[in-house]
Amino acid sequence: MKNYSYDELKSYVENSKGYVAVVMIADYCDNCTRLENYVNANLVPKYPDIEFLSFKTDDIPLFAPPLLPSIIFFKNGLRDHEGHGFPEPPETIDKVIDWLVSSNKK
Repeated sequence: MKNYSYDELKSYVENSKGYVAVVMIADYCDNCTRLENYVNANLVPKYPDIEFLSFKTDDIPLFAPPLLPSIIFFKNGLRDHEGHGFPEPPETIDKVIDWLVSSNKK
C-alpha cells in the first residue's frame, strides 16, 4: 500500500475508475499501525480490484471521519462509504467490503 501526499491522493482519486480505499493513519496511533498491517496482509491480496492507498497525517482529517484510523471508499472518483476505528475482530472489515462491493454491483 503506497503512501500518498494530499495533492497526489486527490488527483489519483479524482481520476480513478472503480474502487479506491484510502486508509487514513498517523504514526502516533497504535490502532493505525494495526489497521495498516491488516490491510496490507489481508485486504490487499483478497480484493485485487480495489486500490488501497495510505494517507498519513498528524492532524485530524477534514475530508474524512474525524477519527483515526479510518477508511474512505471512493467509486469512480466519488466518495461512496467510510468507516473509522479498528474493529474487533478485524475480519469485520472484510464483511463490510464484501457487502459494499456486492451491493454496488446491482
